[in-house]
Amino acid sequence: MNALTKYRDQVKNSASDDPKALFKISDELRDDILPYLGIRLEDKGKNAPSIWKYEKPEILIKEREAKIAEKAKKEAEKQAKKELDLKKKSTSGKDWFKVMESDAYSKYDEETGLPTHDKNGKELSEAIVNGLKKKQKKQDGVYQKWVKEQEAAKGEEEVKN
Repeated sequence: MNALTKYRDQVKNSASDDPKALFKISDELRDDILPYLGIRLEDKGKNAPSIWKYEKPEILIKEREAKIAEKAKKEAEKQAKKELDLKKKSTSGKDWFKVMESDAYSKYDEETGLPTHDKNGKELSEAIVNGLKKKQKKQDGVYQKWVKEQEAAKGEEEVKN
């Protein structure tokens, strides 16, 4: 009853606020309070009444923790992907092979940054080097675009300040 009283007070206090706040409060009741009381509240979709069931709190708490862990895992994967994308954009063509493909090559041309030898120390053929030059040129375009975006963002930040 204390949980329902607190829920009612929160709804009453948020009634004039954004409707999304009411959904958030209801979700907190369903996900964070009722499981500890041994009550499973199941949403059945729009225009369908929710149902509730008694359940062992231990089971509901384990399900809740698993759901939280899955959400954290997905967030970490999303963050890692974002960091990799940033690394790809912010790596110049000259540094690309040393930074992003270092496990495939053993020696590099100091001037151009192009690989000269594969991971086994065998010299790369001219055809392979030409393909790498194309890849490097494409990466330089990506990098230059990123640099311009950073300069534009920095300019906008200076205008705000």
